[in-house]
Amino acid sequence: MEVDTEVFADLKKHILDHHFCTEEELERNIRVMKAHRCNDEMIRQVLSTYRHYDRPANVPGTIYVDPDPESKKASLFSDCLLNTLIGAATIYEGDKSVGKNMCAETVAMVRNQPYYMISFNRSMTADDVYGSKSTDNSASRMLTPEMAECYLEVMNGTVNPEAYKAAAEFEYLRAKAASVAIVQEQSCLVEWLRNGGVMCFNEMNMAEANFFSSFANQITDGSGFLDIPGYGRITINPDCILIGTQNADYTGVCEQNDATLSRFGCIQFNYPKSIEKQLKAVVGEDRLDQRYFSQTDQFYQSLLAAVHNGQVENSCLNIRGFCRALNATAQVPGATTLADQIRIHVINTCPIDDRIALTAQLNEKITL
Repeated sequence: MEVDTEVFADLKKHILDHHFCTEEELERNIRVMKAHRCNDEMIRQVLSTYRHYDRPANVPGTIYVDPDPESKKASLFSDCLLNTLIGAATIYEGDKSVGKNMCAETVAMVRNQPYYMISFNRSMTADDVYGSKSTDNSASRMLTPEMAECYLEVMNGTVNPEAYKAAAEFEYLRAKAASVAIVQEQSCLVEWLRNGGVMCFNEMNMAEANFFSSFANQITDGSGFLDIPGYGRITINPDCILIGTQNADYTGVCEQNDATLSRFGCIQFNYPKSIEKQLKAVVGEDRLDQRYFSQTDQFYQSLLAAVHNGQVENSCLNIRGFCRALNATAQVPGATTLADQIRIHVINTCPIDDRIALTAQLNEKITL
């Protein structure tokens, strides 16, 4: 897609003059937003937020692809981007491999911001979020035999000035080594709060509700600060963008409390009707003949229909698995078949009761 950056000429000049990013990065970001049907005003507002950060801007391994490019409605990505402009904390909710985290990373890229992520589970503690404490014994490591010799010389009455200097340092380090210094290790949460960027609370509903609300509620309540043990009060950078990702009904998830959820918006990520563009973006469309992508997409679409009809579980809609199957097929030409790799990476990961029906569809749709 050609990008007419003259529409944003003044902003472009401002961004490049201040070295917020390179011209190639700027045009890439505009191109991505245009591909997701973001209008010029939205793009202008996004570009107006560009500034310098302590970390470089995030560049995902694979840029998020619009799952429904023919739609006349606002794209999923533009909805995600719009919510960052109003500073709203937003949950990206959906099944596995529908692009939630990829979208979050792409949002960080087009906003020219660094990207942070914390993955949650039931057993997490405050140290996992705020950073752990450790003891500092660096002083003892700095003590040397030579310094000890100088110290003994001074104790025995030497008048050597160099020995006095080394002995004084030895006495200081020995005293310091005898005490316990507690050091607070900075976590990515603290770095994000101080410097700004996009934070992804990955699988946020895997965290125990009271634990999660203990910090998430204050981050999102508009107070502008967070009190953290070991740090004190931290002012929240206004450029902090918070995204949570979660699967709604998976085993082991925790129901978050109403007070927490009221602070987030929620954008639903559904299985796309077609995955051909996603497959090409992840695998690389030049690595395989077009037939490989077409047949894989046709097989996926037949599985999607079977899921909607209640014939098989949705575990077969494993887009990551299809990407791995195509990558394996492309890695060593002629070493395997697409059908074998889909069996390994998709069908064999599904419930046993579904595998016979899935194999029958595989044999019908995949000839490569």
